[in-house]
Amino acid sequence: QAIREAVHQRLWSADYGEIGKQRVVILPAQERNKRRTDAAQSFINDFGISSEQGNALRELSFPAGWEPYSIAALEAFLPYLEEGVRFGTLTNGPEWEEWRSTTFPHRDQPTGEVLDKLPSPATKNEQERIAKLRNPTVVRTQNELRKVVNNLIDLFGKPDLIRVEVARDVGKSKREREEIQSAIRKQEKRRKDAAKDLESNGIAEHSRGDVEKWLLWKEGQERCPYTGDQIGFAALFGEGRYQVEHVWPRSRSFDDSFRNKTLCRQDINLEKGNRTPFEYLGHDADKWAAIQTRMQGMIAPKGGIGMSPGKVRRFLAQSMPDDFASRQLNDTGYAARQAVSFLKRLWPDVGPEAPVTVQAVTGRVTAQLRRLWTLNNILADDGEKTRADHRHHAIDALTVACTHPGMTQTLSRYWQTKDDPRAERPILPPPWSTIRPDAEKAVSGTVVSHRVRKKISGPLHKETTYGDTGNDVVTTRGTYRQFVTRKNVEALTKSELGSDPETDGRGIRDGRVRAILQAWVAERGRDPKKAFPPYPHLGETGPEIRKVRLLTKQQLSLMTPVSTGYADLGSNHHIAIYRSPEGKVVYRVVSLFEASRRLARREPVVRRFRDDGAVFVMSLSPGDAVEFPTGTMKGVWIVTGAWASGQIVLETAIDANHSTTTRPMPGFLLRDGAKKISVDPIGRIRKAND
Repeated sequence: QAIREAVHQRLWSADYGEIGKQRVVILPAQERNKRRTDAAQSFINDFGISSEQGNALRELSFPAGWEPYSIAALEAFLPYLEEGVRFGTLTNGPEWEEWRSTTFPHRDQPTGEVLDKLPSPATKNEQERIAKLRNPTVVRTQNELRKVVNNLIDLFGKPDLIRVEVARDVGKSKREREEIQSAIRKQEKRRKDAAKDLESNGIAEHSRGDVEKWLLWKEGQERCPYTGDQIGFAALFGEGRYQVEHVWPRSRSFDDSFRNKTLCRQDINLEKGNRTPFEYLGHDADKWAAIQTRMQGMIAPKGGIGMSPGKVRRFLAQSMPDDFASRQLNDTGYAARQAVSFLKRLWPDVGPEAPVTVQAVTGRVTAQLRRLWTLNNILADDGEKTRADHRHHAIDALTVACTHPGMTQTLSRYWQTKDDPRAERPILPPPWSTIRPDAEKAVSGTVVSHRVRKKISGPLHKETTYGDTGNDVVTTRGTYRQFVTRKNVEALTKSELGSDPETDGRGIRDGRVRAILQAWVAERGRDPKKAFPPYPHLGETGPEIRKVRLLTKQQLSLMTPVSTGYADLGSNHHIAIYRSPEGKVVYRVVSLFEASRRLARREPVVRRFRDDGAVFVMSLSPGDAVEFPTGTMKGVWIVTGAWASGQIVLETAIDANHSTTTRPMPGFLLRDGAKKISVDPIGRIRKAND
């Protein structure tokens, strides 16, 4: 016991020095080795241990964060642990409550808090809790969860039990467990190599971040992928000239995994900002070509050290993929775990003795149960779950509600033995015999609620700048102004490549360049994105054609002056629809830029009155719902946008695959009797305030 009490202080004093009372410094390696040798000799002299035991103490090192309890707490636990009392009994057993109260009088205690509803984010305590989450997806998820749960409580009262689906596996087969364990062992070996190298270079107390930085350093062959700089150990760990950066911005991808990280020089990281590598340097052909070559050279050879091909592809991608599923899956797992804690606040906080009122079940279990209970067939004919219909969430919720722990355990045992050909699929009868027709009836009457996006935030205009040619283009749909910009040939669309400024008012300005590029792309599959590089030349001895001057046309009212020309206003905030005194339908599309100006002037963002006497009918923003009483569009439709031309982009409320998109004009909506409605978080339809 005396050695246990002395070892921490003596070894700590060997590794660190103190400057005054506020600053602790890591001693040089040579000094640390000398002091540790002296400390080992002091143990031999003071406690009579052998030289071998002294040498073992000299080499003793604990990983950072290895023990969450203080030395004082461990000293209080230790006598009882040596007597055979279980650690869990000491920390949670009711018979040890008096001992805990006496020994740890300032420990966190159950609050006894109980809420009738989930708390509003407007309260100070809730704002402080939300600030600690640091994940916008989880914050948004909990806000929507609060709305749904509180509406259900208003309608039905507080539930007796809540089940939440989390994105994690219950059990693994022997083969899967072996594969996972093999990967874990390899990664653990790499982490140990990192720790050993850090320690040998003077960083005895290294953090997880230090280890990660070391792994990224070796993976990138000790070079900065953006500049090609060779990165030395001192520059990385001592001088702080290089940082860990996210390949795809974390604020956009929400991906904080190792596969989305590289090292980057500090000034480059600041300059890159909230952009992907291609968005940052893709416009500079020479720099991007150098990066492509450099990244290909960083791919790990078989069995060697380097980046995975997938990581290199991610780094060189010209855009982030639209498919958001993998990120959502990871976010869902974290969000669900946070949701469990959030929901438990509806019941008294009485510590470990509290009854289980919120249960977590896994997506793998519910997927199997949906199939066994034939619930997948409600929205799809092939027996597989379809994500093209938003109502699949309602079927998931029903399945989760019916998934008790006994089913989870049965399926867990099945999956753990599924490699055994003798294993039989468990028989799980449905919770009640008519669950299939009952669910089908309920789903058919489900109205999907969508979040209305009226908040004035985000970029007020697009980043591309244009020059004003001063030329107007007159068409049957109105008068447009002609603008010019420069664009990389890889980014050209088929429409831009095929347009002729003389007849279309837009397209590649130089006719000779346009003809060369059209022929080049036609010979290479007719897809501009796949036709470059290599690049064609302007004549036999001319330069490569990598950028073009592109003419485009746009309404002047939809462009805003910026320091270097003009910028497209981009997103629209809403469309306001009116009926004139003569009965004619008129409208005004309001850009996000104009909405922000109105807000800054403290004017109504939606103008209900016009100087011409037109009567306000409704305004429509993304997420708003309209209901058609009859006709081919009968039902509830969701607004996803409004075009400058007045077209309103609509999708059916259940469409999760954007397969029902239509773009009627405001007159069509009023002619067919469409009404703006409000759908609350649990699908109840109410009249809108407009």
